Amino acid sequence: MSLCLRLVGDLMLGDSAICVGFGFASSYATSALLESALTPAARLLHGADVVVGNLETPLAVDSAQVGPWRRNQMRGKPEMAAVLRRIGFTHLNVANNHATQHGVEAFHETVQALRAAGITPIGLRGRDGWACEPVRHEGSESLGLLGYCLRPRQYSLGDPPFAEGPEAAILADVARLRERAGTVAVSLHWGEEFVARPSHDELGLAQRIIAAGATLVWGHHPHVVRPVVWQGRRSAAIAFSLGNFLADMIWHEHTRRGLVLDAVVSLGSVEALSATSIRLDEGFLPVAESAAPITIDPAIDPQPLDREAYQEAVRRTVRAQQLDAYRYALGHVLRFAPGVLSELAVTTLRNKAAMFLSRRGGAR
Repeated sequence: MSLCLRLVGDLMLGDSAICVGFGFASSYATSALLESALTPAARLLHGADVVVGNLETPLAVDSAQVGPWRRNQMRGKPEMAAVLRRIGFTHLNVANNHATQHGVEAFHETVQALRAAGITPIGLRGRDGWACEPVRHEGSESLGLLGYCLRPRQYSLGDPPFAEGPEAAILADVARLRERAGTVAVSLHWGEEFVARPSHDELGLAQRIIAAGATLVWGHHPHVVRPVVWQGRRSAAIAFSLGNFLADMIWHEHTRRGLVLDAVVSLGSVEALSATSIRLDEGFLPVAESAAPITIDPAIDPQPLDREAYQEAVRRTVRAQQLDAYRYALGHVLRFAPGVLSELAVTTLRNKAAMFLSRRGGAR
């Protein structure tokens, strides 16, 4: 018997930093409005046994004593969880760099909201020798799910409540779970933003995870689509980044793109692999660009970049995205609330000054 996994990229259910007050969360202020808007997206998710995405936004009630710009960015609402379950999501990864942006309590509130809605979180910090708390799905095929954030910590100095590496711990988790599940799938929040090709280091890590017993490795965080490739004589697969699925990052063409990936697995092998290309519309919602999923070509080469070429790609793509973001913010400047605009302006100038001083100091 086989099982169909449907995987999507990032779900950014709050307002992004440059559109606080008119981004995703502000546009869908009620559950009824959100659910109605997501009806077409539900069709993209229908029919799979397991549907997984990366939840890039805490779903938590506001409790932080900070300014309106910082308080409202990248924050969804707890009631969104029930809507996500109704449109088809069964599992969501919570191991990512924004998970504790609004504090550890907001993270726990998010996990509670997911569980109450019937969605199983992936990527919680493990116990009893596990780096990640393993998730089991028992259907026609026994499936084990793991998730890790491989990005630097941003919002907490202590150990986060979600799973991280190191690599040795990830490989040990995979091998241990493979003894208990017919198929193991691993979610990785990794890579640099906006770069459309993986590095040699990322390819090597994914291959070692597969060698340890995983059948499928899929990634998120770059917010752009990266290649999906077969491995191990077409018995395993790597999806380096599935781009965005729900997000208000429409100011940059590459961040409007995503993939809905179908992986049919059985007895620890991938039997079929196909994908539907999507593009975010003006309402921040995914629209399919093909009538039916397209089979992944086994000849696709991920074209990994060496470290020098990867860093050059980072500099180039980050700059291009920043310029588009600045244009978007300036074009919508009248939509910002005064308090949000002033806080955004002060923070931007402070960051630019710190960057200038850092570069000046490094040049001495």
